[in-house]
Amino acid sequence: MSEVESRYDLSGTRVYLHGDGAEWIKQGLEWFPRSIYVLDKYHKNKAITAMTAGLDKAARKFYREQIRFALANRDSRFLFELSDNLTSQRPEREEKIREAAGYLNNHIDGVAICNEDPEANNGGCTEPHVSHVLSSRLSSRPLAWSAETLTSLAPMLANGGDVELRKQPQQNQKRILVRATRAARRNIKKIFFAPDPDSIDTLRPQNTGKITQLYRTLHSISQNKPF
Repeated sequence: MSEVESRYDLSGTRVYLHGDGAEWIKQGLEWFPRSIYVLDKYHKNKAITAMTAGLDKAARKFYREQIRFALANRDSRFLFELSDNLTSQRPEREEKIREAAGYLNNHIDGVAICNEDPEANNGGCTEPHVSHVLSSRLSSRPLAWSAETLTSLAPMLANGGDVELRKQPQQNQKRILVRATRAARRNIKKIFFAPDPDSIDTLRPQNTGKITQLYRTLHSISQNKPF
């Protein structure tokens, strides 16, 4: 909270917490004054889909509209009536239908707020924010960033800890290709007990008129020439 207050002026500001209803997300309601919980649309639609799966297109559209009507009006009774009706049509899916209906009812206030307050619609799911902003950019699928941008993003990954930016020397690309070429040749020798120069012809790259480093490497392997 102190980190947010140091960056933003929260006086008179209404905060919307979007999420799937997990307790760690709802904990923010105690931290931020005048905050409101909103069930994000991804999890809402996922539960609605779970309730209506297996129906034909027309029935699926009808029931989804009715479920959204019940949620928007905080009508738990109608929501469970729809759940009973769907269960009678698809008894083999009873457990999933009732589980999804219960989930939506538990967070019905977090859905209805979007119908009552247009500002509540300006948000999204917490998990994608974490994935796209942190994991996608810095960890599992790192991209190239300027030092200025990393100074802002890296502390988020470190959970507010001190971060020291270091520049790592780039690996020698030619050395990597040499190792790859040698490994490929070793594999070829394992496949062909008595290698015939013509037997490697299947590795000969197609000449498209563009001489790239990949073409040179494959050509070297197919011709059994030194890299």
